[in-house]
Amino acid sequence: MKSVGRLAIQDDAGCTLEQIGLHGFPAYRLGNGLIETIVIPTLGAKVASLRNLRRGREWLWLSPHLPFKVPVYDTSYIEEFDFPYRLERCISLKADRPILRLT
Repeated sequence: MKSVGRLAIQDDAGCTLEQIGLHGFPAYRLGNGLIETIVIPTLGAKVASLRNLRRGREWLWLSPHLPFKVPVYDTSYIEEFDFPYRLERCISLKADRPILRLT
């Protein structure tokens, strides 16, 4: 596999490297016939996908609520990249003993 314009390479062992776009960012799809991964260099080499090609199973979960975006220096990770909602009550096994509180 070789492509003009966009990068697409396959070596003799069947390993592939292809330049693609994902969520508006340039990304690279790397595979070897068994597994495939997608990496987004602009986002600090964020691994956006890790897939078992034989079983068709995706191993990474991506939140549908959080779009990919470039981090801004000195911003709060919690405010910018964590879930956009908070649980305001305790989750517990017994009402008098909270085991987890997210605020």
